[in-house]
Amino acid sequence: MKVPWLPKKKIVRYASSLIAKYQAVVQHPIAPPIPVENIIERVQAGNDVKAPRSGFGQE
Repeated sequence: MKVPWLPKKKIVRYASSLIAKYQAVVQHPIAPPIPVENIIERVQAGNDVKAPRSGFGQE
């Protein structure tokens, strides 16, 4: 599997955006430990949280 290199700043922006969207869905702030499994389930289900796509992984 070939994975493109991504700058850390881009990864941080993507992760921050995804966490902000998840917080909006669950309607409360989240703190470490981040519930990654819950976020992934919602993204995969496609119901509440949409993963940002614009430009991510395009470099």
